[in-house]
Amino acid sequence: MAIKQEEYESIVKYIQDRMMANSIIPVEEIVDIATYASYDQYIADTKKVKKAKPVVSKEVEEAFLKFWAVYPATSKFTYKGKIFQGERSLKSNKSVCLKLYNDAVLEVGKNWSDPILTGASMIHKALQVQLEHIKIESYKKGDNRMQYLKSCEVYLRQKAYEPWLGEEFPVDSEQSIYTEA
Repeated sequence: MAIKQEEYESIVKYIQDRMMANSIIPVEEIVDIATYASYDQYIADTKKVKKAKPVVSKEVEEAFLKFWAVYPATSKFTYKGKIFQGERSLKSNKSVCLKLYNDAVLEVGKNWSDPILTGASMIHKALQVQLEHIKIESYKKGDNRMQYLKSCEVYLRQKAYEPWLGEEFPVDSEQSIYTEA
């Protein structure tokens, strides 16, 4: 199919605009443009292209919902009858957190026979242990240490669970997480 003069001019203008912006135009893109019947059709088709969503298994999604339920919504909590006030929201972007959780579970569980189950349970326990330590430390110090917990998205993105993997629940509630045994 031949390109009409006005379409040719719009393609040339597009290329000139890209060159003015000092951007490199891949040869494949020029070839792609030339194969379309019209430049407008090329633009319409290329804007429709969306990245494939990563596949999250039902098993990971179920594990994530348990993790999400345990992750504190705010920094406010009660421990041994004492209320610790907090205003910070710690949960947002649930769909982003699900994707990050999926990656984390697969990374943590990669060397096990059942990577999803193992990775999910290890991350879940790491969070629970960390939360327990935070509550104990808050109770001992008399101030809310939960305010320093990262939001769920940041927690997963920065892999803040890693130092807590393999840690056990505190045996003695008077034991500080800041002192080494």
